[in-house]
Amino acid sequence: MKPHNTLADSGSVLRLPAGNESLEVGAALGMVIGRTACRVPLDQAMDYIAGYTIVNDVSLPHDSFYRPSVRLKARDGFCPIGPCVTPSTEI
Repeated sequence: MKPHNTLADSGSVLRLPAGNESLEVGAALGMVIGRTACRVPLDQAMDYIAGYTIVNDVSLPHDSFYRPSVRLKARDGFCPIGPCVTPSTEI
C-alpha cells in the first residue's frame, strides 16, 4: 500500500527518519491508469492502462513480509516513481 503522501519524483532525496539506520528497497512495475474506472469488465481492463513505469518500494525494515506495518511503508516520499512512463501501446 502506497498512499498519495508516499509518491516522489525519480531522483528525489529520501529522508531517513530519526532513530532509523537503514531502509528496505524493492523494485516494482507500476501501471499508470489513464482514466477514471469503476466496475470495468475484465475484457476491457487493459484499455484503461495508459502505460508502465518503475516504482521504488521503500520501507523501514520490518519482520513480516506478508503483513508489514503500514506505518513502516507509508512514509512521506517512500515511493519514488519514474523517470518516464512507457505507453501501453509500446508493450
